[in-house]
Amino acid sequence: MRLERTHFLTNYQESVNQEQVLHAAIARLDAEVLGKDRIAFPEQVASNQALQRSERDLFESRRSKLAEGSQAIQRQIRLAQDQLNIVRPLVARGAVSQVEALKLSQDIATLQGRLGELRNSYFQEAYTELAKRKADLGALEPIVRQRHDQLRRTEILSPVRGRVNTVLINTRGGVIPPGEPIMEIIPVEERLLVEARIKPRDVAFLVPGMNARVKITAYDYTIYGELNGTVEQISADTIEEQTPHGKESFYQVLIRTDGSQLRRGGEALPIIPGMVAEVDILTGKRSVLNYLLRPLLKARLR
Repeated sequence: MRLERTHFLTNYQESVNQEQVLHAAIARLDAEVLGKDRIAFPEQVASNQALQRSERDLFESRRSKLAEGSQAIQRQIRLAQDQLNIVRPLVARGAVSQVEALKLSQDIATLQGRLGELRNSYFQEAYTELAKRKADLGALEPIVRQRHDQLRRTEILSPVRGRVNTVLINTRGGVIPPGEPIMEIIPVEERLLVEARIKPRDVAFLVPGMNARVKITAYDYTIYGELNGTVEQISADTIEEQTPHGKESFYQVLIRTDGSQLRRGGEALPIIPGMVAEVDILTGKRSVLNYLLRPLLKARLR
C-alpha cells in the first residue's frame, strides 16, 4: 500500500538536488585548493552530467582568470627588470641617477607582491568557500535522511506475503492513528510462525526442535484438523503481563508450522495474523501400560 507521497517526494528530491550541488562544488573547490588540473567528482553526482559540466566551466573560468592576471603582472615584472638591466650600467657611469634604479627595483618588488596577493586571494577564496560548503552539506545530510525516511514510510509493506482480505481504511485524505490496523492479509507463506505462552511450571522439559500441534480456535479442530509444527525458539526469561487477575508470568515460545492452511473438501480456510491458537507441545511418548503403572510406581517410591 502506498500513501499520498507527492509532498514527501518533492521535498526529498529538492534535498537530493541541493546535496548534489554541494558535492559538486566541494569537488571543484578541493581541486582549486590543491592546485589540481581537473576535478574528481564523487559518485553522488556521477549521473548528473549537467552539474559536472557547470562546475568544470566555473573551474576553468577561475583558473583562466588567475592565469591571465598572473601573466599580466609577470609581463610588467619582466618589463621593469629589462629597464633595470639597462639603467644599472648607466648608473655606474653616472649617466643616470641612482634614484631611477631604486625606483625600478621598488616597482619590481611591488609587482611581485601583487602577484603573490593574487594567488593567495585565489586560494583563500576557494578555501573559505570550501569550508562553508562542507558546513552546509553537514547540515543538509540529516535533513536528506529524514526526508528519505518520510518517503519510505509512505510505502507500507505487509509483514507476511499474502493477499488482501479486507481493507479497513479507505477514506481518501484521511489520517490513520498510530497502531490502527489498515488491512487484513491472508498469508500465502508455506509456513506460519505461531507465538505461544507457556507457564513457568510447564517449561522445564521444553527444547527447540520438539514437535507441536497447533489448533486454530476459529475452526473446530475435530472437523478441520490441526497444523503440525516445530518449536523454534523459547524466550530466555519470563515475560510479565498485567491481566484482570493481576500480573501473570509466562515464557514466549515460537512454533513454526509445516503448513499455512487448513483444508476441508479441497477448500482452503484462511488463517490471518491475530487469530488465536491452542498449542500442544509433544514432550515425549508413553505407552498405555506406562500410564497405568505410573501411580503404582509413585506409591512404591513413597
